[in-house]
Amino acid sequence: MSNIYGVDIEHFEKWNERNKKLKIKEILPLSYSQLTDFAFNRPRWALRRVFGYQFPTSAAAERGSAVETGIKLLFNRHKKSDAVEAMYRDFDANLKNVKDDYISWERNNLERLLNESWNYLKDKNLKVLDYQRKVETQILDIPIIGYTDFHFEDKETKEDYYLDLKTSKRKPSDINLSHAMQQSIYLKATNARQELLYAIIYANEIKMLPLTIKDTKTPLRIAEQIIKAMSNFLCNNKTEDDVRNSLVPDIEHWTWNYPKGNDGSLIKARKEVWGF
Repeated sequence: MSNIYGVDIEHFEKWNERNKKLKIKEILPLSYSQLTDFAFNRPRWALRRVFGYQFPTSAAAERGSAVETGIKLLFNRHKKSDAVEAMYRDFDANLKNVKDDYISWERNNLERLLNESWNYLKDKNLKVLDYQRKVETQILDIPIIGYTDFHFEDKETKEDYYLDLKTSKRKPSDINLSHAMQQSIYLKATNARQELLYAIIYANEIKMLPLTIKDTKTPLRIAEQIIKAMSNFLCNNKTEDDVRNSLVPDIEHWTWNYPKGNDGSLIKARKEVWGF
């Protein structure tokens, strides 16, 4: 039955129950990353959420997670050497069985990223309240979850706010749509200030760039439209064959070969589902 927003909740639930039975990644609750995947790379979304494929992580993805591990330990007053060791340990463990041409390059930048990120944060008069806090809300009555990187309290103003650290090889001209949706959803869930902190990798230095989203209404409206589109998609496609026959993968899209150097698992999955 459709809710007052015209979203068929029952179809989300039916597909979700089907995924549970098949022990594949569930659709509910939604996340900002699943919303962007569905909206802008639907075949890849379908491979995961409908056909049950799992794909390797990448050195770029693990770069940020490893640096966050080190920062958490430094905030908890661990020695710098222990933080660095834990950072490398996490990075190596998470990429142990992954083929990625950039593992060494990314690993060589970790300590620089940790140093500059910590130098930026340590003098901000912050008290850490939580790490990777689960936040939950609803959009159009559909559950949404996320996990914030850092939950701080400003020791002077007593204001609490959330910060997400993003490591990048390129300076962003602005907050991209995916991150804007993330920040807007987290603001809706927590009613507290959100900040993005980009650590940008250059050849000879790391630059820190804090950005705060100014317009949270537009990303939330886009998220609502994506949920409506997903509702229609799940309603009109009842089976795997329906999904297969409703999508056309763009075989020239760079993400099929990501991470560079992997075993082609994304391409292999695409060929198994669509034949090309």
